[in-house]
Amino acid sequence: MTRMGKIIHEQLSGATIGIAMEVLNELNPGLDEILYERAMVIELRRQGHAVAVQKRPPGLEACCAATKSKIGCP
Repeated sequence: MTRMGKIIHEQLSGATIGIAMEVLNELNPGLDEILYERAMVIELRRQGHAVAVQKRPPGLEACCAATKSKIGCP
């Protein structure tokens, strides 16, 4: 938002929020964040948006396996 309260890139923001709501309604709440992220990327690209995905840190899988943690793990 700007100081005047206007949304910057209003059309893109609206499209992104709309897609996020579609994904949430389709997948339902309570799933791992990575599933929503992947679904958002797929749907944004399907609708013609250029999307970059988050890169996972090297060694993340080994760390998750060693700690048996599910938080932040793929």
